[in-house]
Amino acid sequence: MRLILMTATCLLIQLVLAQASYAQLSPASQQRINQLYQQLQQLEAQENYAAMLPVQNEILKIGQRELGDFTTEMAYEWNYLGNIYMALGQYSQAKAPILHALRVRRQQLGEDHRETGESYFNAALVLSNLGEYEKSEEYYIEALRIANKIVGPEDLDTLQIMNNLALLYARLSKYEEAKRLHNIVLKARTRVAGANSEHVGESLLNLGVVAQSLGEYDAAKDYYSRALAIFKAKLGDNHQYTLQVMNNMARVYYDLEDVDRALDLDRQVYAARVRAFGKDHIDVGESLNNLAYDLEYKEEYETAQDLYQQALDIFIKHLGENDAYVQMTMLNLAGIKQQLGEPEEALALAEKAVRIRRETLGEDHPLVAEALLGLGGLHLMAGRLDLAQQTIEKSYSVLHDTYGDNHPKNLAALFALCWIQMEREEWDDVLEMSDKIRRLVRTTAARLMAGLSPQEQLRLLKSDIHQDFAFTIAWQQMDNPAYVTASADWLINDKGMSQATLAARETLMRDTGDAESKALGQQLLDIRRQLASAVLTTPKGDQAEAQRKKVDQLTEQESEITRRLSLKVGQSIELERWIELDDVRDALARDETLITWIRFQPVDFEKAKKTSISHLLPARYLAWIIPPAGQGEIQLVDLGLAEEIDASIEKARAEITAAGKKDGTINKQGEPEAEKKLRAALEAVTKQVWLPVAEHIRPDTKRLNLSPDGALWLVPWAALPLEGDRYLIEEYAFRLLISGRELVEETREPSQNRPLVFANPTFDLTPQKVIDAIKAIFRDFKFDPNANRGLVSQTAIRKVPTLPNTELEAEAISPSLEKIVGKPPTKYMRQYALESVVKRVHQPRMLVLSTHGYFLPDQQAKTSDHVAGVGNSRSASLIAADGKPIENPLLRCGLLLAGCNQPPSGGDDGVLTGLEIVGLDLRGTELVVLSACETGVGKVQIGEGIAGLRQAFQLAGAHSVVATLWQVPDRDSAVLMRDFFEQMAEDQTPADALRAAQLQRIESRRERYGAAHPYFWAAWTFTGKSGSK
Repeated sequence: MRLILMTATCLLIQLVLAQASYAQLSPASQQRINQLYQQLQQLEAQENYAAMLPVQNEILKIGQRELGDFTTEMAYEWNYLGNIYMALGQYSQAKAPILHALRVRRQQLGEDHRETGESYFNAALVLSNLGEYEKSEEYYIEALRIANKIVGPEDLDTLQIMNNLALLYARLSKYEEAKRLHNIVLKARTRVAGANSEHVGESLLNLGVVAQSLGEYDAAKDYYSRALAIFKAKLGDNHQYTLQVMNNMARVYYDLEDVDRALDLDRQVYAARVRAFGKDHIDVGESLNNLAYDLEYKEEYETAQDLYQQALDIFIKHLGENDAYVQMTMLNLAGIKQQLGEPEEALALAEKAVRIRRETLGEDHPLVAEALLGLGGLHLMAGRLDLAQQTIEKSYSVLHDTYGDNHPKNLAALFALCWIQMEREEWDDVLEMSDKIRRLVRTTAARLMAGLSPQEQLRLLKSDIHQDFAFTIAWQQMDNPAYVTASADWLINDKGMSQATLAARETLMRDTGDAESKALGQQLLDIRRQLASAVLTTPKGDQAEAQRKKVDQLTEQESEITRRLSLKVGQSIELERWIELDDVRDALARDETLITWIRFQPVDFEKAKKTSISHLLPARYLAWIIPPAGQGEIQLVDLGLAEEIDASIEKARAEITAAGKKDGTINKQGEPEAEKKLRAALEAVTKQVWLPVAEHIRPDTKRLNLSPDGALWLVPWAALPLEGDRYLIEEYAFRLLISGRELVEETREPSQNRPLVFANPTFDLTPQKVIDAIKAIFRDFKFDPNANRGLVSQTAIRKVPTLPNTELEAEAISPSLEKIVGKPPTKYMRQYALESVVKRVHQPRMLVLSTHGYFLPDQQAKTSDHVAGVGNSRSASLIAADGKPIENPLLRCGLLLAGCNQPPSGGDDGVLTGLEIVGLDLRGTELVVLSACETGVGKVQIGEGIAGLRQAFQLAGAHSVVATLWQVPDRDSAVLMRDFFEQMAEDQTPADALRAAQLQRIESRRERYGAAHPYFWAAWTFTGKSGSK
């Protein structure tokens, strides 16, 4: 997708200025130069920039001969030559003349001259396109300073420089800064040029691009629509800017997987470009390429093939076969031909693309490597394994030499080699390669995430196609102990990675308290942005070596600043460290066992190897039973189809919550009968997810560490029925873990600060009373009406009822909290149970939040039965099955606090999202208790939000979290929480205290009612570190 970026320089204007400056030339030279200028004017009017080069070079020769090289007149000519090269897109060639003009003007005219400012601007533009972003930013800022001084901050040229600086920030993924500058430019242009000017249209277009990059699709569509209205009114329906906005809008719809609307817009743009330029124009070729891409998505391969071919013919005619866009189209067409069963034609095209790139770029260029990878994929699908291996190994060699070991561009080549090994049934090699890939995935995701936009972060995490491959192989090799052990290692390191990496930016900025640390933190984020941009961009032409050096330099800087910042904040801020399985097993006590599950979709290898896509089978659950070191082998168990297990869990959950209603089975039939009915539903879950695992647990096991996945997070593990009318909690002590990594990760010493309790929030508090309450607590509080809300998910949260009994619960547990910590708790209740107060907590020893929690419906990506595979570069889907954009899961869970029923337009909205929770300072917080009622908006099936909320508190620094799976009657909640804290006050660990409180409820209800229905006691779960006595 090409974006029109209007620049402040105009070749014709420069030409007129230069022409007026040659009075000192000889008459013959003046006459010749005037003739040459006339030629330039004609050629520029025809946009024949290539023909302008020899004309301009002749002018330069005349000027150099008679004037020398360091005059202001010659600076014009060098600047003009650079602009011709830029018009041709030849930025490498433009660099030298543009920088020479800048040197001359600085020397002859000084730093504050208008023409010097123009040269700074042009130099910044060239360097930006060459990836030299730091220098480009420096030059844009200097150009902006000069323009502000000479013509003022609201001159259109000044605003153009600021516009381009914002474009640079967007390229560096500094989207918030880009958005801020674009908005400044938009407001100023509106004042200076008018709300319906082309300048305003450009600003709206650029804001649309930023919004699209951030995944803010509604905002992007709004900006594009407004820009489109301006360009249509000012320039007409067929102007290139009008059509470019429509083209961008089509790409928004494509990202949203509304391909029919994208196709409709692309067809309109194509028709308009044909009307404006005829069928034989490069812009028409771009439209044909977009149409082909749309139709390829819709699997209309024959039509897509025809359109790709038409586009290719146009590109070859106008750009020549040596253009990268031409070769990319060749490779697209090759993929289509493979899909249509034309392997020989596909192979010929791919080989041609490789040959051309080799001839133009050299053997060892990364673009050659990418073409070789596509060619190798075709060989692989055709069963030519030796050729495939030879080709892909060459691709990997170039990529590795260019980018180094830990680079995401290596992943596709390694994956393809792994596939070849699988085809040959070289299982030892497959295992070694898969292990290498899983480690590389973690390293690259952790290192790049902070430098990407939210949308790019999600796309990177969801594009890990090797994960399904790796666990499919492990599933098929269940009888091979080496695969069982290695896959357990992969799972321990994969689990929880997405939330941890998505939250890295928030925890980093939270941990940088003093000025020096903040400066280091911001420097680290800037370097990571540059690193992500450099790593994920394929270098042009001869820039490969320069980019490799840049990546190496940034990597070294990133490592050094990470080390310094870790020392400053007192803990490691590295995310990419791989935890070895042996360390996890060593951390298990002799009476412990770790059980970890995965919900995944196996790859259908028989179908996948025939095409360039990986066909997926229905999802399944697998379980690994991991004993302590020296206490037996790891076992892998296939639990069966996820759909059947998920249905059983949902049925059991529905039975539990229905039983507790006023007209439920407990009130209607009595607790003993209701318990029997529930046991029948829970026994189905036990048979599916527990009994196949239990037979592999050692008899001397007393403690379980359970790491669920998918809907297993919704299982009331404590209430799984065993023989003899007993429950799992009566047989084992257990805790839940996000990942087995938690068993070996460092834990900060417990804080000695007061415990904090939030209870009974006034949900209907008006916005003004929210402000008054905050001011009563924080004298320095300043309300910002323009502040963004807490980035709560796009799905609305309904109004919630009050929780008056939570205040009684808070009072009941206060004595025990004081006994545990040695200090009385600080309580924030009613109108003071505010989001703003929670956000300012500082390392409390314990934090109790008695309020509603929300978990929005799980988002599952909109997919068919296949995803991108070897030789196919289609991006991962970021659209949910309901057609809405996939969101950061930490935005889809959270807590509701005072004022949430009447949120203001900005500031404290009473909705504390998981992403905001990550930013809380809970380092050293031993325990967070969410004594909350679930207000799930819609149907929660997979459990991502449940797990996400708990993990958010752990990422913020909390050692452990106690939370509930369903709404519990206030009285029963208060009693259990009282017993829980009393047990802790008697020196029990938090995990053991919760179990003791639950066992006490079971015993009490059995004595009193002859039954102990899990509805009253099994909702509470303990996640995280068990704590110490």
